[in-house]
Amino acid sequence: MFKNRYLALCITGALAACGGQDTLDVAQNQYGVTVCDDGTTIRGIDVSYYQGSIQWGQVYDDGRRFVIIRASDGVGFEDPKFEAYWGNSGNAGLVQGAYQFFRPNQNARDQADLMISKLNAVGFRASDIPPVLDVEVTGGESNATIESKINTWVDRVRNQTGRKPIIYTSPGFWSSIGNPDIPNTYLWVAHWTTASCPSIPPTWAKWRFWQHSSTGTVSGIDGNVDLDRFNGTLTDVKSL
Repeated sequence: MFKNRYLALCITGALAACGGQDTLDVAQNQYGVTVCDDGTTIRGIDVSYYQGSIQWGQVYDDGRRFVIIRASDGVGFEDPKFEAYWGNSGNAGLVQGAYQFFRPNQNARDQADLMISKLNAVGFRASDIPPVLDVEVTGGESNATIESKINTWVDRVRNQTGRKPIIYTSPGFWSSIGNPDIPNTYLWVAHWTTASCPSIPPTWAKWRFWQHSSTGTVSGIDGNVDLDRFNGTLTDVKSL
């Protein structure tokens, strides 16, 4: 997701000391509860323009069945690869979704409206993955302000799309902002580990998506890529 996500997570109060991958995993375990999948998962990835040119047919042949693509970083930066990635990944047979990096110091409704506009432009469908809000920085705002703005975004997106949004976050960061309860959302948890089950914030009872690595290797993509799992079947992910 955010290219400097690890740095962003490190500077939160919950993750006071960051020396490497193990530090992040320990911090996330400290602030979450371990929850395993329901028995079936499918593999996917999330990407932004940092991944450059992607051979989507090779990604599909590598066993990836969904992709979540960055639409924007707040309202200040629209990902230049969003539309191309959306069209080409769909043509290759992947289930698609979009995420927006959340900037708590920007207007939440403006961010939601930009996300909705980007989805409308690519022909967002009922079988696509619901919109995602990527929550991992404070922007210098208070916990109460962050929670209020997340709710503003969630309510706006749900009302405009008719879909139940997804929150992406880590247990450590979510704890650092007070473990807010955001009703009517799914969880996409970031917990980079080789363990068979992730830790999740206590706000949610289960996870729908799990980003388990930020340094994965996938055919058709040069360099590192985020690896994800969906808790359910291909039919399930198309019917969220």
